[in-house]
Amino acid sequence: MRSEDPPTGSPLRVLVAEDHGLMLEAILNRLRADDIEVVDALADGRALVNSYARLHTAGAAPDVVLCDHGMPGLNGTQATEQILALDPGAKVLILSASEDEALVVSAMAAGAVGYLLKSIPPGELQEKVRTAARGEPVFDARTASAMIGQVRRQLRPVGGAAGPGTSL
Repeated sequence: MRSEDPPTGSPLRVLVAEDHGLMLEAILNRLRADDIEVVDALADGRALVNSYARLHTAGAAPDVVLCDHGMPGLNGTQATEQILALDPGAKVLILSASEDEALVVSAMAAGAVGYLLKSIPPGELQEKVRTAARGEPVFDARTASAMIGQVRRQLRPVGGAAGPGTSL
């Protein structure tokens, strides 16, 4: 299980899943860095889970799984659930074109460490992956706003302002 930080000097091991070839190529290009190693790149959610299981069993689980949400086989949320069932210390970072708040919330409820829109500036991807590897929550500004909005709605009584101790 890779729940700890990778040893200093060792590259971050990243498993990538994206079903659109052009987007996959762009992601792989953005992840090129001395401290990041892509251990596998897949185009299907079921293949992602199988690859993670194989790597985990071999004692070589990736530090981060960077996973598209809308994939064939299993979507990102389903893949996250299955990966975390295999390895509760896994760090799955969802990458999606969808701003649908329900998808963000379902990914987080499944145990993802974060949710990024594919519209993030390309230069930010490496740092977001490094942040996920540390186990810290990872969001871009728009998904963070969606999560805050969801929390606020849950804390406010229907038709009224937040009560004492519930304001944000």
